[in-house]
Amino acid sequence: MKKIIRFMFGYLSVIGTIGFSLFIFEESIQTLQFSMFMIDKTEQYEVMQKNIDIIASINDKMSLLNNAIGWTNPIGWFGYNAFSEATRAYVNSARIKIFIRQPSLLIGHNISFSLKYYNVRHLDGYFEYTNKDITVRSKKQMAGVLSISGLIEGVDGKPGAVIINI
Repeated sequence: MKKIIRFMFGYLSVIGTIGFSLFIFEESIQTLQFSMFMIDKTEQYEVMQKNIDIIASINDKMSLLNNAIGWTNPIGWFGYNAFSEATRAYVNSARIKIFIRQPSLLIGHNISFSLKYYNVRHLDGYFEYTNKDITVRSKKQMAGVLSISGLIEGVDGKPGAVIINI
């Protein structure tokens, strides 16, 4: 009986330590998400982008810990896995907002979005779809609402403008 009690005490200590660590990750993400509401009103997109990068980094670490040893508490694993997925969706949504308002802040990031209104130009071997400061280049002709996914690159000579090659 003492062995069972020792085992249970040890097991509960380990999952408690893991669970507390995951909880601190979650709280860190939530603190940054709350700060995003305040920043959003000021339209300080540089600060928003820095916070989004921090949120994504913390979420990656939390997900790594959860998938490495969080399974020791299956109920906790499912909860933190769901929180991590929701955080990824939040990061993507915030990046899309930043992308719409100040696309050059996301140079070097991958993004997925829909482009509804655009001008089309046919150039040597590719098509360009442009909407304000966003240009999408593709080797194939597309029509209607475009579903875009790609790496954001800068444009020489046009500050603030970006190109996505797909």
